[in-house]
Amino acid sequence: MMKKIDPSRRGFFCGVIIVPCVFFFGAAIAGEVSQSGLDEETRTAQVFKLIKDKNYQCLKCHDVDKRVVGPAWREVAYKRKSNKWATALLAYKISQGSVGEYEQAESMPHNDVDEKDVTVIVDWILSLAK
Repeated sequence: MMKKIDPSRRGFFCGVIIVPCVFFFGAAIAGEVSQSGLDEETRTAQVFKLIKDKNYQCLKCHDVDKRVVGPAWREVAYKRKSNKWATALLAYKISQGSVGEYEQAESMPHNDVDEKDVTVIVDWILSLAK
């Protein structure tokens, strides 16, 4: 008999089990637009172009090096650089939203952002700590 998941633990299950799998396989697909080997300035320009071309709202609350409404992306990168789950965690936070981690306003869910684009954006954010 299969054990039911306690409804209060569903968020944990989705965040720790399902989301990493989805974004792991999404990362393989996003490899088509891989940005490795490019300098930071070029990668940043490409990600900003992606954000603007697709009319994503990232730049309303974030910037590379300064806090706007939410944390600076470089701050996020340094905070997560030693976390092996950082890619999946940030992808989850982008698509599902988050609150309270940076003592900022609530981050609304951005489930309108394509999974492939989320992977590209998250990879770029994490590269800022290198």
